[in-house]
Amino acid sequence: MLCAALIATLFAGCVTWVPPFDNGAMTRINGLTNNSLAMYQSLIDTNPANRGDLFASTFSERWSEIEAQARVHLVFEQSRESNIGSIKAATELLGFWTASKQQYCKAVTDLHGTACGSLAAGEKSAMSDFVLTRDRTTLEQILGAMIKAEEAKKLASNVSR
Repeated sequence: MLCAALIATLFAGCVTWVPPFDNGAMTRINGLTNNSLAMYQSLIDTNPANRGDLFASTFSERWSEIEAQARVHLVFEQSRESNIGSIKAATELLGFWTASKQQYCKAVTDLHGTACGSLAAGEKSAMSDFVLTRDRTTLEQILGAMIKAEEAKKLASNVSR
């Protein structure tokens, strides 16, 4: 009897435990996906000569709101037991988001000496179509991985029932 219990304990240690699916996490990820991709689409759709002005006014505030959503998501992910993968993804998202804002603000600051100031027509910046499209693709990859991770947890929860 004791031998069977020891063997069961040993095999139990070999099983990888997947944290349970959290509908709240999926809701937060969906919100982040919608808001952040809409922000990038708005920037891409804006005339490049006007991006600096828009980023300095309207977009900078919206960017900060999305950053706050990403921080809230990270806090919730950190509170979930055995959730290292999702914590890493949420940290990656927050790091990418804050680095992007710094990159865009620096480009505008370098040109005009004021943080997130205006870009004159024809000036090149870190907010070119190429850079914004590349950054949006990176963002899609991070968010896609976060969605897939939650879907995997949902599947694992259904299998373990």
